[in-house]
Amino acid sequence: TEILILKAVLFIEDHLVDSEVKAEQIADAVGMSRSYFSVCFKKCTGYSVNSYIRKERIALACRLLRENPQISAEQMAEKYFVKLFQQSMGIGFAEYKKQLKRQEF
Repeated sequence: TEILILKAVLFIEDHLVDSEVKAEQIADAVGMSRSYFSVCFKKCTGYSVNSYIRKERIALACRLLRENPQISAEQMAEKYFVKLFQQSMGIGFAEYKKQLKRQEF
């Protein structure tokens, strides 16, 4: 079980910027039922899945700030949003705006 939870932690690290990463998706990725996975995850890490994801996202933000102390919260949120938009829509934010402008004419 511990090996599967370690795999889950690695899965979470790989998908930190995916806002839609959910316990069910992670459980599926490691081959466990969602409820059993949640219990095992909490037992092994001391965190619920959602709390762990939040903690790791904050840690990522701290690392990004250490690398670039001048980055503002707005810039960090914008980078996150742009990546999230692309993943969700399958097209970049700027390209989507261009397509909208073309449709106006």
